[in-house]
Amino acid sequence: MANIALYGLDSPKLGQEAKRMSTGFRNFMIAALVVLLGLSGFSSYTATQTRSDLQDAQDDITSLTSQLSTAQSTINSLQNQVGENNEDIASIIARNNAVETAAAKALPSMVYIETPYGSGSGVIMDAVNGYILTNKHVVEGATEARVITQDRKIYDVVNIWQDSLMDLAVVEIDANGLTAAEFGNTSNLRVGDTIVALGNPLGYSPADYGSTVTAGIVSNLLSYWYFSADYWYPDLIQYDVFITNGNSGGPLINLDGEVIGINSLGEEAGINYAINVATAERVYNNLITSHQSIHPYLGVDVWDYEQPVPGDPFATQLLGAEVFDVVIGSPADGIGLEIGDVILSANGQTIGLSIEFIRLLWRLNVGDTLTLTGQRDTTELNLTVVLGERPATAEPYIF
Repeated sequence: MANIALYGLDSPKLGQEAKRMSTGFRNFMIAALVVLLGLSGFSSYTATQTRSDLQDAQDDITSLTSQLSTAQSTINSLQNQVGENNEDIASIIARNNAVETAAAKALPSMVYIETPYGSGSGVIMDAVNGYILTNKHVVEGATEARVITQDRKIYDVVNIWQDSLMDLAVVEIDANGLTAAEFGNTSNLRVGDTIVALGNPLGYSPADYGSTVTAGIVSNLLSYWYFSADYWYPDLIQYDVFITNGNSGGPLINLDGEVIGINSLGEEAGINYAINVATAERVYNNLITSHQSIHPYLGVDVWDYEQPVPGDPFATQLLGAEVFDVVIGSPADGIGLEIGDVILSANGQTIGLSIEFIRLLWRLNVGDTLTLTGQRDTTELNLTVVLGERPATAEPYIF
């Protein structure tokens, strides 16, 4: 046992072998470490490179997202522009077709009226009761008449009601399936607005060549005419549309197809007039409810007032309505209005010319309150009056 032990420790051959093994192992370990270090460095490089690639990819994604967002914004903007352009195009088309659209709406309500003395036009304002608004001179003197509608149906007139002072009348027919027009609002009507006139010129009815449509613009809103005690036109729309005999009583319409006037008279080619519905509607309502002429009444005669212009000694100015006469016992007399008083505003509306005051009166109803401001010499006037009913015996120049 001891020899064996000693042999294992002390043999020179074994020592050399041990040395060789120790050196080889050391070299192996060094090589292994070198390999491991190389692998570790490669792994570190690979990880770093991967992180860099991922960051670049993330940056690319962020950039693409931003570009997509910008592109979407551009697309949205283009879509909005296309939508606006479509609206503009639709608006342009609507404007270009405005006259046709308005005429198509109102034309079914326009009729031909024939009496033993002549013919004219009218407009259906009540489809249920068959009420047709027209001019008085179209039916004046007639006890019978007939109406032809746009679908060429013929009806006998059953009633005729005429206004005693203005050129307006209502005829009634007994019919079913009529189409009525609508009254428009002329408070915002302006010179230059497009208007359309409908009528049956030269006696041509829907049974002949049919009705006609002409378009133009509003030329004046201050025009008025007085022919006689039975034909007073204080509230007119002047326009350049050409109309002729037979157009009388037909509707003047706006681009909404609403009736804003009743075609009544012409002066020259291109100078024609319609009674403003601001007055005509009131007359129409009185005729269909009471079958008689009813007008408001103040009891004064007025004319334009000419006064000096402050700061301009070489000019005078028409401003206000001067009272020329006051009827004893009239509403004007009751509130103390005197000859020489100047009315400068009525119901808050400035009065530049006397016709503006007369027009305002004609648009009111019996029983309405009228507030006046003005001057008497150097004294300021503030008066309020309730309008009465115009007497049948009143002179035509008294309002």
